[in-house]
Amino acid sequence: MGGIGLEHPPLALSKTAISQNPRAESGALGDKIRDSESDLSRLVKRWPELPEHIKAAIKALVRSYQEDEHRQEENE
Repeated sequence: MGGIGLEHPPLALSKTAISQNPRAESGALGDKIRDSESDLSRLVKRWPELPEHIKAAIKALVRSYQEDEHRQEENE
């Protein structure tokens, strides 16, 4: 039967590869968050016993990162 002009053209078949890694893409972010939470929880737990110079160094790194982020936002 012939078309009447309103039909959609057939969709092309996709050849998207399916990952063999079950943690790829969707699970990867969850793993990174869990790793970060575990690092952060260790830091929070140990914070009271850290020497002051270590605490100062960590605080300086965080401030430096925040300042870099702020500069990047201003340049965008």
